[in-house]
Amino acid sequence: MITPEPHHLADLLRELHAEGTPWLPAGSGSRLHWGPPVRDTATVVSTQRLNRIVDHAVGDFTVTVEAGTPLRELQEVLRRENQWLTIDWPWGSDADGNGAGSVGGLVARGLAGGLRQRYLGVRDQLIGIGLLRADGVAAHAGGKVVKNVAGYDLMRLFTGSWGSLGLITEVTLRTSPQPPERRGLLLQGGSRPSMSCAAGCFAPASPPN
Repeated sequence: MITPEPHHLADLLRELHAEGTPWLPAGSGSRLHWGPPVRDTATVVSTQRLNRIVDHAVGDFTVTVEAGTPLRELQEVLRRENQWLTIDWPWGSDADGNGAGSVGGLVARGLAGGLRQRYLGVRDQLIGIGLLRADGVAAHAGGKVVKNVAGYDLMRLFTGSWGSLGLITEVTLRTSPQPPERRGLLLQGGSRPSMSCAAGCFAPASPPN
């Protein structure tokens, strides 16, 4: 896996494009084994060294980060300002977020968990994106403010694209206030009576006569 310096990344892609060498985009590379294997792609280009938090507009509830920034690290930085990204740890992560991968990888996969039912998915938190095309040409879409409708909506197009459309280099996301308390409920399988009892706990109350 190649992990070029940020200022060498575009030159590397231009070189690979000129040589006709296929390459696979990656963040931390923690989930490259997901899905069917990509044929004829021995070269993996990683954004691990693009790991800066570019701007955190605390009052505007937005944050701009380079794509290789670890998701866990970003959540820790936001927590100090009583903010967070309303996004679940990706499947395969530890409960504390270890192994969650990079922010760019999260956007490229477009995964969402239970928090989507309240806060919507990652594509709905994305308000700006920077990327490199396969030929090394840079492109941007969106902006750094929540109310931005200029240009094509490349954010939704690239979310869930699995890197097939280009290499994500930077994203701007909407943040939310940190809730004062969060709780979870774990239900594990067992006998049918116990599961029926658990289901009854969540059944809606009967309407009054």
